[in-house]
Amino acid sequence: MGKSHESWDQLLRDADRKHFAAITGVMVYLGIKIFPSKRMRVCLLERDAAQGFGYLDPPLADTGFIDINVPCNMTIVFPKSLIFFGVPPALVPPTVTPEYNLDVDIIRRPILRYWDV
Repeated sequence: MGKSHESWDQLLRDADRKHFAAITGVMVYLGIKIFPSKRMRVCLLERDAAQGFGYLDPPLADTGFIDINVPCNMTIVFPKSLIFFGVPPALVPPTVTPEYNLDVDIIRRPILRYWDV
């Protein structure tokens, strides 16, 4: 994460070429871009398993722009099958919900708290 060192498009290109490269086993990618205007944007990308590299379009989630000063009341749903890809079902830990639900405010609050650091 950084306030201004890369663009949103560069973040997506890096995910496509680096994190979802054919030599990695990354199945899901959470991208967070912090803008100097005190806004952020979050995406959840899924590996293109059929192709073996890159990510599927459209993303599993794309929040659009979020003002970090305002609670966003938004949830991103992570499929457990991607988080625990390749893990035998008996070893996948039980959760309250069938998928993992990430409250985006868990990301937003520390960004706001440490903005001036």
